[in-house]
Amino acid sequence: MIWYNMAYMVKREPNQYFKLELREKKMEEKWFIPRKRYVPCVWPIHTYWAWPVHKYFGVSTTGKVFSIWENGDYTVVFDRQKTSVDLGESIAAKILIESKDLNSFRSKGIKAGEDTVVFCKQFAERSKIATIDEFVSFFDKFTQKHIAIARNNIHYTIIGAPFVEKKIRSELASYNQSAADDIFQTMSAPIKASFSSKVDRELGGIISLAQSKGIDFVRKNIKKFSDKYFWFPYEYVGPGTWDEKAVTAMIEKSLIDGAKAHSSVSGDIVAQKQCIKKYSLSEKVLELFKILQTLVLMSDDRKKYNSEICYYVNGIIFANLATKLGISRDEALYIDQEFLKTLENDKGLFKKRLADRMDMLIEITEDGVYSWHEGREQCEKVLKSLDIYLEIDKNTKKIKGQTAYKGVVTGRARILKTSHINDFAEGDIIVTGMTTPDFVPLIKKAGAIITNEGGITCHAAIVAREMKKPCIVGVSGATKVLHDGDLVEVDADKGVVRILERGGESAR
Repeated sequence: MIWYNMAYMVKREPNQYFKLELREKKMEEKWFIPRKRYVPCVWPIHTYWAWPVHKYFGVSTTGKVFSIWENGDYTVVFDRQKTSVDLGESIAAKILIESKDLNSFRSKGIKAGEDTVVFCKQFAERSKIATIDEFVSFFDKFTQKHIAIARNNIHYTIIGAPFVEKKIRSELASYNQSAADDIFQTMSAPIKASFSSKVDRELGGIISLAQSKGIDFVRKNIKKFSDKYFWFPYEYVGPGTWDEKAVTAMIEKSLIDGAKAHSSVSGDIVAQKQCIKKYSLSEKVLELFKILQTLVLMSDDRKKYNSEICYYVNGIIFANLATKLGISRDEALYIDQEFLKTLENDKGLFKKRLADRMDMLIEITEDGVYSWHEGREQCEKVLKSLDIYLEIDKNTKKIKGQTAYKGVVTGRARILKTSHINDFAEGDIIVTGMTTPDFVPLIKKAGAIITNEGGITCHAAIVAREMKKPCIVGVSGATKVLHDGDLVEVDADKGVVRILERGGESAR
């Protein structure tokens, strides 16, 4: 995956083109970029690789894993062979072993998530009066708690799932492309309701009741729903929550728009039975799809716990730590426990390093051992020495990705860091790092979906297939190349996005 475009290179002098071509080749051979999105915080990302992943999954090494923050934009860089292939194949093999009891397999991640939520909530409730030492102790313990989620969910869903998909595609090799796409589209959606589907259904029930009885009749329902799911749209750093005011506004808007109540996003049992019969799918293929469906559910579990945990950690705990330190909450989000200890020795150094971190920060992890690099000069020097280049060509008129659901649509691009937007119009094109469950109301209105990252089993892909929305995922640098208000053609048949007219705020 490359963050610049060949069309841009040819504008340069021949010798410069040659240099850039060599640079591209080095980057492509060694490194792979699976994630690129706006995540201006180091927690809980800091925990994902802070343990000996290689030992648990039976590989000699994971290679270097880079977490890179640049003014809030977050990029992950994997070692192409060691992390992306060797580790992925080993995780997929472990998934096949665990698949003998898929319910137990999934429940381990659920328990880890629930335990971590309780732990974070308890500290959040007393964090306003906590000492610096108590904050340090919390982060140490939180790391270990969250590692259990990484071990029992995150690495399976993010790194292992693409290799399960690859195994399925291999089993479907005898079918023509159209048939294989039809099979995958029908069989990959889980029959069991995900957590997001359950929330969607509950909200839909309140909307239906409000449509027949009026908004005043459902005030108690709204309060109960808000008390239960207030953290749901928080994602990594908020700021949105589903308080009573926000939920009431959503329902009132649905009444004004005459929108249908939300429907559960899950697979169609009848369609799957017909697909099995039509294509005479083998038992092996069916077992692989059961595993894939479970991984989709586990991915949704992960998003649930991530939002709830981040609400308490990034929303409350870091806000209280920021007050104690006399800094902003946004600054506090770049602090880890080791960094926090420097405050005791040198407050001037603390503030300088914090400013450097907010500008550019790299965490390099290898087999459970990590190091930090702070400030743009130091970070760019490290990346350049390893042939890692993150530039993109913002002048290109065409970008490509992987088709999640076919279709061709033209509309205005909306570049979204979060789902919290008030002027999203019917037919607008969602362009974002990745979608999360709180994007569903926008997806219902959208003409199409474009994401920087993700594969055929990501949230955007699953929801797009359910709602029959053209969708292209893994579009490298989409949120940087496209501008808010651009008129774009989303050709999901070919996995291509074309810029027809540059827009901006004036275009709306």
